[in-house]
Amino acid sequence: MTFLAQTGAPEVVIFLDADCQLKDGCIHRLALGSIQSGRPVQGAYLMAQPDAGKKKAALVCFAWTVKDLVRPLGWHQLGLPCQIAGSGIAFPWKAACAVDLANGNLAEDLKHGLDLALIGRFPLFCPDAELISDVAPGGQPSASQRARWEHGTIAVALEYLPRLLGRMMKAPSLSLLAMTLDICVPPLALLALLLGTSLALGAGFALLSGIVLPMGLSAALCTLFFATICLAWLGHGRDIIPLSWLVFAPFYALAKIPLYGRFLLGRRSGWVRGDRQAAIPQTEKP
Repeated sequence: MTFLAQTGAPEVVIFLDADCQLKDGCIHRLALGSIQSGRPVQGAYLMAQPDAGKKKAALVCFAWTVKDLVRPLGWHQLGLPCQIAGSGIAFPWKAACAVDLANGNLAEDLKHGLDLALIGRFPLFCPDAELISDVAPGGQPSASQRARWEHGTIAVALEYLPRLLGRMMKAPSLSLLAMTLDICVPPLALLALLLGTSLALGAGFALLSGIVLPMGLSAALCTLFFATICLAWLGHGRDIIPLSWLVFAPFYALAKIPLYGRFLLGRRSGWVRGDRQAAIPQTEKP
């Protein structure tokens, strides 16, 4: 940023991971959207589909799609902002200078978007600007990558939720409310674990007390969660994972309990570079 400021500040700065493959028109759409709106614009940052037969990698890819496509697309349809997803983001020059882009946070992309929201520069989602990343060999992120993403997401949510609520009290805004609600949603596997735990506790309470209301509420939430996942699969997951493979999702979530336990007992604090597959990305001609 210092170099750009010294050599001539551009109108828009676009950040891309080096391994990303860009769909036709991606850079043009990002730049045009940022120039026209005067706001940061996030593209549809997707994971390359894993090799056939790899159930765990397919589940990871589907969860990524829900987080980085389905959720922001929903906010976009409502005319509301989205979170920043790490690659494929266009910043107007003034917005790029307004936040600390070199912060070293585990979830630095998420932090950037929330910092911008706090100063009223809400990111927009551009679903037509697609880019695909080879996250790891075989399509499955390493344990260190998963820890960095999920520990960082949870830590940023805990840090920024009070700040977002405080800002809401001073200057109520529908866009700020949307980003506050969105940051309250934990990673998909953790959300499934929390809902399952709630249902189990509700069932235990019903057996001991005869009061079934808590169990009924938990069951309703679990049903809504399952229906939402099925709708997401119907709209955006059929090419990623067979519907029958979703029955393995609870086992995938249970396997991540140690990862969330490490967050409580000794979470990772330093940024770790992921082990990505060596590939030459297909980029646009200038």
